[in-house]
Amino acid sequence: MTVRAFLGLGSNLGDRVSQIHRAITLLGSHPAIALVDTASLYETEPVSIVPSSTDDGLPIEPQWFVNTAVAIDTELTAEGLLEACLAIEKQLGRDRSASPPKAQGYSSRTLDIDLLFYDSQMIRLPSLTIPHPHLHERAFVLMPLLELIPDWKHPALGKTIRELCDALPKAEAIKLLGSHHPQR
Repeated sequence: MTVRAFLGLGSNLGDRVSQIHRAITLLGSHPAIALVDTASLYETEPVSIVPSSTDDGLPIEPQWFVNTAVAIDTELTAEGLLEACLAIEKQLGRDRSASPPKAQGYSSRTLDIDLLFYDSQMIRLPSLTIPHPHLHERAFVLMPLLELIPDWKHPALGKTIRELCDALPKAEAIKLLGSHHPQR
């Protein structure tokens, strides 16, 4: 059975745009994933990032993120899709073992792929929650989704992506960086 899923991609280390494009290419080349649509690229300020420091202990300001969202069709289960996304993150240099505990915040990363929606299913597993539990709070997730699915209803909140965007209390700084993925 084929399922429509939506993924959020972000990068704030290295060549951020190239990382996003490579991840989209790898997603599209997976035998059980068909790339349907890709949103524009957005540059967004880091949210809840734990600052790193130099060898001298001086703080390093995190680089802004490049974010987008993609729509895919897949025959993978939600857990199988998560495994495929984690494998792509690892292939592109993501080291999850270096990440701080979530309670402390998030770390900079070469690539992050989040499962945002898996059709209209609500999934609660120890390793996976769908819809993504924070997507309605984050402009860097909602703005790319607004391009792809403005009238899609969040299955738990009952609001469209457009309504969720309108309800953001204070959006983090976000700017359009570039148009759609070159392979679209």
